[in-house]
Amino acid sequence: MARQAKADPLLAAPDGKVHWTKGMQEWLDLFVEDPGLFLPGAGFDEHHGAHKALLGKDNWVPSAFRLLQVYGVDALPLFVDWIASKRYSPPAVQTALLNIHSEQAVDAVVERHRSAEFRPLVLKLAKKWPVFVLRKLLDVNPAKKQPAALLIQEILNQDPGCLPLLREHASEAQSNTLERLLEVADAAEEAEPAEFPPVLRELPWANREPSRVPSLSLQAIHDVPGIDWSRWKGYETLKVDGPDLSDLAYSEAVLKRSEIASEMPAHASSWDLARKSLWAMGLDAGAIERAIASESVHEDDFAVRSGRYWDCVSFLRFLPPNLALSVFNNIPAEGLRRGYRMPDKFAWFGAASLPRFMHLYPTASIQSMLLAACFDWDALAMYVARGFYANRWVKQEAGDWLLAYPAAAARGLLPAAFGEDPAERFIAQNALRHLAANGQVAAVAEQAARYGSAAEEALRIMLSEPQRELLPEKLPAPPKSVHVPGLPRLYLKSNGKALPIGSVPDVLTIMALCKQDAPFSGLLALQEALTPESLAKFGQALFEWWRDNDTPPKERWIFWMQGVIGNDETARQLNVALKQWRAALVRVRAYDAMEMLVQIGSDVALMYLHQLSEQTRYNDLRERAVGMMEDLAEQRGLSMEQLADRTVPDLGLDQNGRLALDFGPRSFIVRFDEHLLPYVCDSDGKRIKDLPKPNSKDDEAIAKAASQRYKDLKKQAKNVARAQVNRLEDAMCGQRRWSAEEFETLLVRHPLLRHLVLRLVWGSYDASGKLLTLFRVAEDLSYADASDNALQLPLDAKLGIPHRLELADADAQAFAQLFADYEVLQPFEQLGRATYRLDEAALDGSTLPEWQDRRVSTGALLGLENRGWQREVGDGGCIDSFVKALDGGKTVFITLEGEWFVGDRADPTAIHTITRCGLGGAQWRTLPPVLVSEIQRDLHQMYWTK
Repeated sequence: MARQAKADPLLAAPDGKVHWTKGMQEWLDLFVEDPGLFLPGAGFDEHHGAHKALLGKDNWVPSAFRLLQVYGVDALPLFVDWIASKRYSPPAVQTALLNIHSEQAVDAVVERHRSAEFRPLVLKLAKKWPVFVLRKLLDVNPAKKQPAALLIQEILNQDPGCLPLLREHASEAQSNTLERLLEVADAAEEAEPAEFPPVLRELPWANREPSRVPSLSLQAIHDVPGIDWSRWKGYETLKVDGPDLSDLAYSEAVLKRSEIASEMPAHASSWDLARKSLWAMGLDAGAIERAIASESVHEDDFAVRSGRYWDCVSFLRFLPPNLALSVFNNIPAEGLRRGYRMPDKFAWFGAASLPRFMHLYPTASIQSMLLAACFDWDALAMYVARGFYANRWVKQEAGDWLLAYPAAAARGLLPAAFGEDPAERFIAQNALRHLAANGQVAAVAEQAARYGSAAEEALRIMLSEPQRELLPEKLPAPPKSVHVPGLPRLYLKSNGKALPIGSVPDVLTIMALCKQDAPFSGLLALQEALTPESLAKFGQALFEWWRDNDTPPKERWIFWMQGVIGNDETARQLNVALKQWRAALVRVRAYDAMEMLVQIGSDVALMYLHQLSEQTRYNDLRERAVGMMEDLAEQRGLSMEQLADRTVPDLGLDQNGRLALDFGPRSFIVRFDEHLLPYVCDSDGKRIKDLPKPNSKDDEAIAKAASQRYKDLKKQAKNVARAQVNRLEDAMCGQRRWSAEEFETLLVRHPLLRHLVLRLVWGSYDASGKLLTLFRVAEDLSYADASDNALQLPLDAKLGIPHRLELADADAQAFAQLFADYEVLQPFEQLGRATYRLDEAALDGSTLPEWQDRRVSTGALLGLENRGWQREVGDGGCIDSFVKALDGGKTVFITLEGEWFVGDRADPTAIHTITRCGLGGAQWRTLPPVLVSEIQRDLHQMYWTK
């Protein structure tokens, strides 16, 4: 009798039975019979409902297996619903579902393949019935990057033998879907191996010999630091001899301010300036007398009040020299960072204050390197080396310091260069190589000799070897489920050719070798060789795969990569993702994404960070973003406002603020409206409804690219527009001023912002803040007054957006008529803005009594949050007030009476009664009139009744 051919296990299919495992049987044995539980004669639906009622009881799990025993495969809905509900379930529940060997079970699991609970089950079923499950997934007909497509690719990667059989047994529709998913991302001329970048021709891990540089335990040698203030290149002249009389007079006046004096202890009225200064700088009242007597303080002597008052360290000059130095070296760094003209303090105290330097400036920045340039100090060597390696904003300044002080640099670097820590070792060796490459070999060798012959030999070996990094014993493997042919192609800068698909796994390995905040040198080499756009798209596809696969920790390097190789589109994706993570309470990952926005560093990336610094929904994101923006501003030597000015993306517009879209025989122009939203005009300049679709007469490739460019522009403009309109409105309300050069360069000539600039009235102010001239910016970027006469602005003018409160009615009406004549719409209310003034009696108070007992809805209160107000939670979790923070520690508030609790769904129609409205910590007279008007405008924008 002829032997039957054995069926191919890859073609196995479910047999329609339940296959009981030992674990399933053990749960069934625990079932306790209850006559009233599963009533005779009832069907599965009734019994399923009875099972749900057992939630949390001893018989809950066993009864499920009892129903599986009774109903067999028909009990499938019980296990599917249980897993889908995300309630606790023992592993046996998933095991039961996997052992219901029916087509319906496969259909149920595949139908839910997007869920984190069911995705692993799809892969487990595919190990039993590979081709069968693959065909079910193909029936979903997914796009390339959708979860079902990624599952198909993962299953095929795990068992390539499935592919021929799948092609043989798939239906026509399934075959079409399969071939579409398997096709290469895009066809391109491929580079020959000889054209590969060196890092791919000679892989870093191939034929690699271990470094011969030994590890040494060197005791750091420190020489007396030197200070040379002639190297100071800051904008302000250093006051090396201390503050002048006007500075002292100002500081004394600050100490007498009511908000400081009112908070001092009752017996402080008899204190001299030294004691008052110690208190204002945060010293605990109980430690003041001891500090005066001993002329010294300790870190523990400072209270939480430390650094509360701006430039509190200016009070140091009221202290005896030894005590002043002790305070400077021990006051919490938060108090120091708010200080004004901090370099002056280092100049006053000299070398004795140097240990405070790195507490004040934890990482290298433009500001810190200005000071460091004056310090011949070996303890700074690794601090500078880290900036030289990892911070592109200070790389030049850090490199200059290393060359300016080669002996101190080498002396401080050598112990780390031959130490055990691989990261510090690489950073130190990188800086030493910089010294050697710039003619400082002798200086480095001289310092190595001071550490002994072993250090000299280690240095000789290091300089004779090519720069290398430590590799793990086992190289990270590319993710198995990533469909390499479906990834975007990587293109060489040199000739525009694509890397072959076969070399992409090596690229993935190089990326996987990167650590957070420490890119592998091979990646840096790839960045030099590949086009940034193709590398960014490649990273975006990986990032999408990582998120769709539940962010596997093993592939976390994909996340880290985004900050290194990302572009503006990456920044947009990170901005969306981090908000979703924060909403899901995945805080650390959201924080990491914010760091990546800083790493990307483009105008768009920093714009998103700036938006996060101003949003009010998540306080932790806002506080971190503010800190990051402050650090960035410091690194670039700018204020926060100046940094925001310089991080407005131009969206690729031409110098006229337009974008040309070419379809071949047809062309279109993109312009922007008063809200910075793009619209399309035809070649004659006539506005049309939208960009038309390409037709048969158009150049297919060019028109496709143009359509995609417009699609991307709309997406980018949507994110940019509201932020920039709000920023200029805030500048008007905050009475921000620009220099003539900043105004011309950053606003008038900016391709995008000019569309807003042309729609506003501008003012020229003198040094005292007095409004001198009103003007608008014409279409040709010239300046004109209300009569449309051209005018010239003085070079030293200070320019701003005048608030309606500053404008005479006649001026406002004249410009409003002019804008109407030119059909110019304003991006926000300026000329027609409602304004409010308080009478003299009200100005001397701190409340707005007319708001008491007014009734407002929850919806009206929520509108305040869009204008910078925040809800406050009182006793019992009741939302009992709304508060808006003002400069100088002041706040404006409204208190409420009503039932609105944290965690409850807000009913926009619910009514609350305002019990009090006022200003905390000051009288209304202390605020600028514009700010008082804006506070009242916020309130009047709420709909209220008596």
